[in-house]
Amino acid sequence: MQFSPSYFFLIILIFGLLNESISIEWSCNNNTNTGNFTLSNDCVISGNDHVIVKDTLEITGVNKDMDKLVTITAATSKRHFYIDNNVNNKLILRYIRLAGANFHTQCGYSSGGSIYAYKGSVSLYSSIIFNNTITRPSSCKYTGGCGCSTKGGAIYIGSWPNGYGMPIKGLLNISNSFIINNSVGGGGGGVYGDYATINIKNSKIEGNNAGSGGGIYMSNSNRLVIEDSSISNNK
Repeated sequence: MQFSPSYFFLIILIFGLLNESISIEWSCNNNTNTGNFTLSNDCVISGNDHVIVKDTLEITGVNKDMDKLVTITAATSKRHFYIDNNVNNKLILRYIRLAGANFHTQCGYSSGGSIYAYKGSVSLYSSIIFNNTITRPSSCKYTGGCGCSTKGGAIYIGSWPNGYGMPIKGLLNISNSFIINNSVGGGGGGVYGDYATINIKNSKIEGNNAGSGGGIYMSNSNRLVIEDSSISNNK
């Protein structure tokens, strides 16, 4: 049996359309926290909380023009995404813009204005984290185990040593992305790393503001690799 070239073209076209049709749109709800999704329109995270990532959450924006990326805005007084105490939890963002987080809690120890990751991993590809901050409570006091430290205006990535004194490091990959105009009163206006591995490639970390380490603040045992990137105009 022989098939014409047009037949094969038709098969490829149908396969492509099927792949496009089965892509799942992210609901922009804090309960939609695992899976592989696309995002077509700007949205505000609903549910009055950040998204607590479970297993792997991957979101890809439909617009690849860096000036027109789909924007995810955080809920009031919340960050965008939260990963806690599990090395298997992963957040992957492609062609996404995270903006408008003003994270605030009653306890002053607040880390990660846009993304908080403890022992998990975060990967940003062709994405922007812009204009996020952490607000320290005016009544903050060092009482009841609640400190007053703020870390990572855009991203906090960290972990803590295991029982043998060896750290289970958090992992942050930033590629072809921008971390700009984020702020925090403590350390790391753009990124705060604590027992973490951070890889930055073809990216810009600019215009961020902090009490110390305006662009990046590294604490404890870290591995920082910067390649073909700009870190400038941070305060």
